[in-house]
Amino acid sequence: MTDNEIQTGTAGGGTYSFNTPGTWPIRVVPSTPGATVTSISVVAGGAAGGVGTHGPAAGQGAQVYATIPVTSDWGQPPYLLYVQVGGQGGGGGNGGPGGYNGGGTGGQAHHDGAGGGGGGRSDILLMPSGQSGPPGQYIIFAGGGGGSGLGCSGGTGGTGGSSGQNGANGNPGKQSNGSTTCNGGQGAVGATPGAGGTAVISDNPSTGKTGSPPPDGTGGAGWGTSYNHGIGGGGGGGGYAGGGGGAGVDDGVIFSGPNAGGGGGGGGSSFVPVLNQSNPPTGIQYDYGVVNGNGFVNFTINEAGNS
Repeated sequence: MTDNEIQTGTAGGGTYSFNTPGTWPIRVVPSTPGATVTSISVVAGGAAGGVGTHGPAAGQGAQVYATIPVTSDWGQPPYLLYVQVGGQGGGGGNGGPGGYNGGGTGGQAHHDGAGGGGGGRSDILLMPSGQSGPPGQYIIFAGGGGGSGLGCSGGTGGTGGSSGQNGANGNPGKQSNGSTTCNGGQGAVGATPGAGGTAVISDNPSTGKTGSPPPDGTGGAGWGTSYNHGIGGGGGGGGYAGGGGGAGVDDGVIFSGPNAGGGGGGGGSSFVPVLNQSNPPTGIQYDYGVVNGNGFVNFTINEAGNS
């Protein structure tokens, strides 16, 4: 959380929207002296992945709904929330950087771009009373989509996997004749991160990186190399757990051209934790693959008056 990514605000009763990638500390207080904050209704969207150079579509982010009760676990008001909005993964023409808040980096190619970066997750981190920094307790995660793989000389990169409650696998990259060159990264399933994709033919290790488990949830990097016509895979999406990075090729010449495509990155997973078993979140819904571009977090503060 660097200074140029932070903007503070104070939230009373009402609805608030955040759609710019970054981290936003929000102090939640009742709107009037006689009111009590009872719950927060949230809609959060993870960011989409980036498109690899000459690549197909990237994965889309999840949209997650939940009403989260304010319980004794929150401590006493005012409550401090860190609202974190995921950024879309960068395109291969820009080097395939991972999106803000956990998107995996796309793999570099030898001389022609990169795989797309994975999309970052969106989340809310609760800081209990009297606590000004991590560790805190996350109250919602919306996963990001995987970046697509690079295509080269007639080859086709794999599409990135989208995110929902679980992430989808990235699709394989292929030669122009339809044969697979590089497998996509696996999508994250719950708390289990996605494994990196593997190359079908390669004389050097060219497997995408495995995503990170909770709470980090960073997507795995796509394979990339600067060696002799290397082909880059897409980065995994960030999430509750991160998606795996797509495989690449360390020497594209072995595919006659090079005529190959990098694997797409897997999507990250989404999750709504239960902080208090006797009063769990309600209205939980996971929409698969609906967010294009950057992520977002919208929430409404629900209050009750004291009589």
